[in-house]
Amino acid sequence: MTAELTKVDPKQYGLEESKATQMREGLTPIIEERMILAEQYQRVIIQELNDATLKEARELRLKIRDNRTKGIEKWHSANKEFYLRGGQFVDAIKKVEILENERMEDNLLSIEKHFENLEKEKQEALHNQRLSLITPYVEDTTALDFRTMQDDVFEAFLSAKKSAFEARIEAEKKAEAERLEAIRIENERIEAQRIENERLKKEAEIKESELKRIEAIKAKRNNELRPFIVFIRDYNAMLNMSDADYKKEFEEIKKGAELQWEFERKEVIRKQQEEERQQAIIEKQKIENDRIAKELRAKQDAEIQATKEREALELQAKKEAEKLAKAPIKKQLQVWVNEMNIGKVPEHDIALEIKKKFDAFKLWSLQQIDSL
Repeated sequence: MTAELTKVDPKQYGLEESKATQMREGLTPIIEERMILAEQYQRVIIQELNDATLKEARELRLKIRDNRTKGIEKWHSANKEFYLRGGQFVDAIKKVEILENERMEDNLLSIEKHFENLEKEKQEALHNQRLSLITPYVEDTTALDFRTMQDDVFEAFLSAKKSAFEARIEAEKKAEAERLEAIRIENERIEAQRIENERLKKEAEIKESELKRIEAIKAKRNNELRPFIVFIRDYNAMLNMSDADYKKEFEEIKKGAELQWEFERKEVIRKQQEEERQQAIIEKQKIENDRIAKELRAKQDAEIQATKEREALELQAKKEAEKLAKAPIKKQLQVWVNEMNIGKVPEHDIALEIKKKFDAFKLWSLQQIDSL
């Protein structure tokens, strides 16, 4: 198979066919190699996908890549570099060689345009002169051309621009004066407002200071008056009194409070003493009551005990009487005589005589009984 290069018409780039053929030299073997690779490509892309096909596809891709990078692109870089350097070379030759031509052409053109240039120079000088006259009155002169303008036309143009400028300047001066006057008035207003604000601020500070002073006085008076609050008729009035009136009123209240407190203290002591006296009376009465109760209990206990003893004796006597009643008459008589008792004998001769005769009687009685 013969390698055929893709047709690119050299005439489209201003090249002759022979020159184009010369430039293509060296590319033919690369294209022939690609055609062989293309045949392999057509065979591989229709094969069944398996490990062997994948491996063959990779190897073929790398060969096609090398054909592009090491073949076509390398050929392109080498040829382009050659013609680029050649273009730069002929450009340098041209630049050097045309200098002499241009020098001679310029000199001849200067001779050829001598009178025309003189007229241009005259017009340019006139233009610059007129620009210097009009510039003070016009902000932008780039679009103005006075080279061919008639003198009367320029004079009228200059006069109009000057009048307009002066009118604008006058208006600007007036506006500036009005602006400065407005600023002055505003500054005066601001200064007056500042002074007024300062005055109000000082007044507020004085009021605040006075309020703080009054609050401090009230706080101090609160602390002083708190112990005496029950003795104060008008508490708020006390807080707002003048210092002299407050001092006088406070001393009177304090004196009255101290007298009241002294009275209350003495009254507390009196009540306490009275309570102690009453408590002592109560305690004494309690002791007396306890003593009476104790004596009463002792008396009751004694009476109970006496009653018990009497009842026991009576019971014993009853038993003995019953026993005696059952005993022989001799025994009964002996008991009866023995139970006879004259009691306590007074210290008197007659009493002693009576007791003597009584004892003799008892003895005689017993003897009579024994004889039974």
